[in-house]
Amino acid sequence: MFDEQQELLGVQDATIDGKGRLAIPAKFRDALSSFDSPVLYTTLKSKTHLLLYPEPSWRSFIDNELPKMQGEPTLRQVGKFMQNNVEKLTPDSSWRILIPPRLRELLNFNDKDVVIAGSGVRLEVWSKEAWDKQTAAVLEISDDALEAALAESGVQI
Repeated sequence: MFDEQQELLGVQDATIDGKGRLAIPAKFRDALSSFDSPVLYTTLKSKTHLLLYPEPSWRSFIDNELPKMQGEPTLRQVGKFMQNNVEKLTPDSSWRILIPPRLRELLNFNDKDVVIAGSGVRLEVWSKEAWDKQTAAVLEISDDALEAALAESGVQI
């Protein structure tokens, strides 16, 4: 689905303007421009952040991941929630998208300062406050606890 040039990686501070528009940072535009369609699908899976999928990634999620969520009740509920809250967005010529008021309200994006994080095949939009809280929690994990978790899981980083 993605080659290395199309991966959405990194973190960038951004702002939602008074009209609810979010400008996609330049660091993500090249990857997004490489697709046949500039359309982004936005939804949320929880109350912490918004997900922005390029159209091919959203189609892949619907075709491949959503069916896997149908068996387990919690995942089925989250999958339905994601589908019910999806919005199709087309960036304007300045690469701004309008975040729907309902989603801004659900995520408490009223403070307007947000963080956009690339997660490989999609972007995540967090309020600055929620991002800082999540970052602080990760940084509080002790080296010993991290090493123990890595050893137990067999993951090497």
